[in-house]
Amino acid sequence: MSSLGEKKLWNVKSLQSFCKKKGMKIKGSKEELIARVFITMEQDLPDVMDTEQQMKEKAVIYQNLLCTPSSGKQPDPYHLTTGWVGEKVGTGYWPPTMYGDICGYFHSLNGHINKGNYII
Repeated sequence: MSSLGEKKLWNVKSLQSFCKKKGMKIKGSKEELIARVFITMEQDLPDVMDTEQQMKEKAVIYQNLLCTPSSGKQPDPYHLTTGWVGEKVGTGYWPPTMYGDICGYFHSLNGHINKGNYII
């Protein structure tokens, strides 16, 4: 961790560049920029990704969601051109499930469920 005195030696362009990388305002006097840089470094704030980096990271996450341990990579449902059936036909392929089966499944979890915003 560097001191406030060291930040005063930085030029305005360096201060603005650092603030931009952290997602902070880059306008203001040199003293304001020094204060922002110092606070950012003291709080150990992470770098903010630009839009292109965010899109790339989201694409990687999405592709990882399409992978399953048992059958490998699944087709992307947003880009299917063949083999797609609507909900009315598709639900006909579902196995028969009774209300008791669903309740039994939730009961077997013994509270090991991520409730999130749901009440179970």
